Amino acid sequence: RKVVYFALQTEPEHALNVLSPDHTNQLATAVELALSLPADALLAVKEHPYEIGRRTPGFYETLKEVPNIAFIHPDEPGLDVIARADMVAVITSSAGYEAAVMGKQVLHFGRYGHALDLPHVHQMTGFTDMRRIPELLADDSAEAVERRKRDGARYLLSLKEFGLDMSSFSAHGRQERPNSEELALIVENLLKTLPPEELKLSA
Repeated sequence: RKVVYFALQTEPEHALNVLSPDHTNQLATAVELALSLPADALLAVKEHPYEIGRRTPGFYETLKEVPNIAFIHPDEPGLDVIARADMVAVITSSAGYEAAVMGKQVLHFGRYGHALDLPHVHQMTGFTDMRRIPELLADDSAEAVERRKRDGARYLLSLKEFGLDMSSFSAHGRQERPNSEELALIVENLLKTLPPEELKLSA
């Protein structure tokens, strides 16, 4: 069976509750998505580690009742799951960006995101768009797969070239303000995004 990976997100979260106002209900989105898959496809749902113990039992019981939904252990590495999946579905989860880089087709339910510029990242503006899913899943020719991998590699290169490298900046769950070293890193990365002529003027 073909596997569509759906990564659950933490709640409340700005990216979920503000940037994706049409799909803030993850349970409803997961169920509608599962019901929209072709008969030979399975929706693999993985809980976010930070949400363990925070959702009601009824949340999981509802998903369990849908025949073509299976659960992935929360400790399973997300990149490994993406590598094995035929398609990845997200609302605004970073798993969508990882999948886009790896050349996997992505169903993106959020309104915003720079990965939406990629041909293999499909914005789901409403539940009616889900009717396209069987056709998208069937697009698995060697040529199509190679094209998506090539576009994903170009996307990664552009992120490295123009994005901010904040890998050393610990932001999740922190309450204190950035220290002077962290602020210097932010400024350094922001300056790298300026065109050379503007960089000369700022100096």
